Amino acid sequence: MRKYVVTISVLLLAAGQSHSQSTIHQESYRDMVLQNSQEVKMAGYGFSGQDESLKAAKTAFLPSFSAAANYSYTVNPLELTMENPALHFQGAHQHYGASLSMEQPVYAGGAIRAEVERASRQRANARYEVERVSDKVAFDADYRYWTAVACYEAQSVARAYRDSVSRLVEIVRNMVELGYVERNDLLMTEVKLNEAEYSYLQAVNDAEVARLAVNSLAGVDFSAVIPLDSVVLLPELFPLEFDSMSPQQRPEWHMAEGEVRIRKAEQRFASSAFLPKVHVGAMGDYGAPGYDFQPDMDPNFQLYVELAIPIFEWGKGNHSRKAANFAVEQAREQLDKVEADISLEMQSARYACTQAFERAELAVCSLEKASESVRISLQQYQEGKVSILEVISAQMYCQQARLNYIRSKLDVRIACADWERSVGRIR
Repeated sequence: MRKYVVTISVLLLAAGQSHSQSTIHQESYRDMVLQNSQEVKMAGYGFSGQDESLKAAKTAFLPSFSAAANYSYTVNPLELTMENPALHFQGAHQHYGASLSMEQPVYAGGAIRAEVERASRQRANARYEVERVSDKVAFDADYRYWTAVACYEAQSVARAYRDSVSRLVEIVRNMVELGYVERNDLLMTEVKLNEAEYSYLQAVNDAEVARLAVNSLAGVDFSAVIPLDSVVLLPELFPLEFDSMSPQQRPEWHMAEGEVRIRKAEQRFASSAFLPKVHVGAMGDYGAPGYDFQPDMDPNFQLYVELAIPIFEWGKGNHSRKAANFAVEQAREQLDKVEADISLEMQSARYACTQAFERAELAVCSLEKASESVRISLQQYQEGKVSILEVISAQMYCQQARLNYIRSKLDVRIACADWERSVGRIR
């Protein structure tokens, strides 16, 4: 026990100098969960979708091509007859043809660049969303993993407690047979043995439920057995790097900052609707009647430049710009809020981690004293110096100290995982 006291003291003194250590089984389980997680897969699909949207937005810089075909039949086509000079003209019943056109934007008021910028920031936010979800899932994996390990360790402790009470029953039974103590001592110890058996069965149930939860998160069959550590291991060293905490280490901050950039891009896009636009194009067609009014199909070709200038739209442009400005300011306020929330979360995780280490140290000291109390009380009972109640109480206190020790180790592991998640270093 003294070894653990020294270890935890070193933990508290060496905080901030290295990373927490994960076990092989823990890393393997975390990888299984990340590969199976539907949340991670959905975030990945969202990123892939935004990546394709960015590629689509960039194509607006390139010329666009389109093709068309038409056919129509007119029952009574236009007809013109003149006597002087003699002229007779009659349109065709059938009109048909095909055309191919090309259009290249020259200036769109910045709309295309703004749309590409927006798509680029949305893609970046989708990538940060993958990181955020992965961090969350990794924390959930660590939480379930160490909870299951703690349940199995508690099961072992419950079994050991049941066995120790069983040995006490045998000692008391022999002393009753020899006439050293009253039979009531044996009855009390047998009742305590039944309680210990009940606690053991409850611990077995808790361990099985935790195992099922571990399998469910990893996406494996419930009958499968995932390798786990036998006990909750305290990290040898843990990175409480208090001076290097920054909200910018978290993907949530980058996502909020990305929203500001998206709103600015939308602001430029909204302004572009009220700026001049220029594009050039070319179109070729092959149809009938031709340019010479003959029924045969003839080819034709045209080039054009188009300029569009908005003149007056009853203040719509001004209102649109103001609405976009308000959206930018709203996104900035959200960024400040996210930054404040992350800072609070980091500070809270740091404090919780420090407290968890201190509680673990107290639990180790209590367990050492409770174990010694059991040894002394049992020896004194056999010498006739104390009653059986003191022995039973000492065993109960020792059992509670063991459970508190397991709980304190689990709290340290969960606090460590939460700290790593809060500073964006859990993976």
